[in-house]
Amino acid sequence: ILGYYIDIFNTELRSQLDILTAHRLERAKETITKLSQLGYFITYQRVLELAGKATSIGRPHIAKALVEKGYFSTISEVFMTLLGKNGPAYVPHYKLSPKQIIELIKKAGGVPVLAHPGLVGNDDLVLDIIRSGILGLEVYHPKHDGAQIQKYLMIADTHQLVVTGGSDFHGIPARFPHKLGIFTIPADLICQLQKRSKYEVG
Repeated sequence: ILGYYIDIFNTELRSQLDILTAHRLERAKETITKLSQLGYFITYQRVLELAGKATSIGRPHIAKALVEKGYFSTISEVFMTLLGKNGPAYVPHYKLSPKQIIELIKKAGGVPVLAHPGLVGNDDLVLDIIRSGILGLEVYHPKHDGAQIQKYLMIADTHQLVVTGGSDFHGIPARFPHKLGIFTIPADLICQLQKRSKYEVG
């Protein structure tokens, strides 16, 4: 779930992000321990160095360290072999419910948008999330084909949701190495997104 036009200084949001960040650091350590048990040796310190200024340490940073050590050729290969949800080094992550996330974003003045609904793999779940108060759908996405785009445009229209799009860029080449700017949306959709938030233009 994406949060657009949030107040980044919102107290409740920052508190929850601190909790999530701490859990992500612990998850990274657990993943590195699992990797060593499987014969892949990288250090937590090196993962932090590769993450740079990022405060959210994740699997892509760990995958990058594995590629650097020569264990794999690409980050995608690491995910397919080790770090995917069914992989031997996967560690479940701490997470909030969709409803909790939606409410948190709204309290911070933002617009909660469901990312790539076509990748959810369950339209009943998508509808449940809509009923939980989501305000938008990321209709335009590299993994959505023409039929999916039309389907989610109709769902967005039916439920009066804003339509967004994105390349799914996560800051470093990851499982989906789509760069910024691959997918664009008309300016009027941005205006609709702004109108649904507490954001003031100008």
